[in-house]
Amino acid sequence: MSAALFGVVLLGGCRGQSASAPADTLIYGRGEDAQSLDPIATDIGESVKVIVNLYDTLVAYDDETLDLVPSLAERWEHSDDGLTWTFHLRPDVLFHDGTPFNAEAVVFTFRRLIDEQPEFA
Repeated sequence: MSAALFGVVLLGGCRGQSASAPADTLIYGRGEDAQSLDPIATDIGESVKVIVNLYDTLVAYDDETLDLVPSLAERWEHSDDGLTWTFHLRPDVLFHDGTPFNAEAVVFTFRRLIDEQPEFA
């Protein structure tokens, strides 16, 4: 009985609405606004949902196996002691303003991440 009542309540919200949005309009509901678009400054849910669609990473996770796969880095290797990692960057990547993606950009990002008082905040 309670399962049937739950189903009726759940499906009650599925009926059509009298007013509808124009056919060329997308309505997207979110829990809250993004607090920041800076991937270093936030790890809050709604912000992350936006950030993952704006930024690329050196490596990514395979959707099925969760293995690391190339993204901005074509390949990588590490020293035997695991202390030195070498990433071979894709040469065909540009930032939105046309600036080439290169090792300097990666170093800048890592410095921003680890410095207490980064040059750019």
